[in-house]
Amino acid sequence: MIIRWVSGGVFFSALAFSQDRDLDRGRAELRGFAGVSFGPSSGLMDTVAPTAGAEIAFGLNRLLAVTGSCANNSLGMHSARRHEVMGGVRISAANRSRVTPYGALTAGAVTASVSGRTSAMGGSTDMMGATAIAGGSIARFGVSPGGGIDCKIGRNVGVFLDFRAVKAVDIEWYGRTAAGVYLRWN
Repeated sequence: MIIRWVSGGVFFSALAFSQDRDLDRGRAELRGFAGVSFGPSSGLMDTVAPTAGAEIAFGLNRLLAVTGSCANNSLGMHSARRHEVMGGVRISAANRSRVTPYGALTAGAVTASVSGRTSAMGGSTDMMGATAIAGGSIARFGVSPGGGIDCKIGRNVGVFLDFRAVKAVDIEWYGRTAAGVYLRWN
């Protein structure tokens, strides 16, 4: 109960004290995030896993930015792990408020690795359905549409909420939801 009150207080304080500043042309941004990834069940305790990562963005104009990101899903808690290395675009809403919604589309590599767990079919299955040799890994092309909201706290800092749906060849879809902090500079 106390955690909910503190989390709510931090969120509403961030909204109240945030300032209007977009990722304009020529500005760069670094994001750090943590959250959970989830997807179809393929094993015990494997449908939800912690995730963390980072993203860098470069503003082309006030509404459009190119991005590059790296995310680690699982963080060593399960025998199966996924890593994403993707790049793409982020399109922000055309507004001047402190809270700005955005959409994103990225593409790149998704690597699924399995350490020693075998399925009834004789192979091993990663936490989201990729089949691989026991103890091995596979890398596949993947795409990730998504979106979220930015909340500007100061001129060069803010918080964000983000959701991505990730689908790679031979790897079942999974979702990744995260919250984080961003820093912007010229």
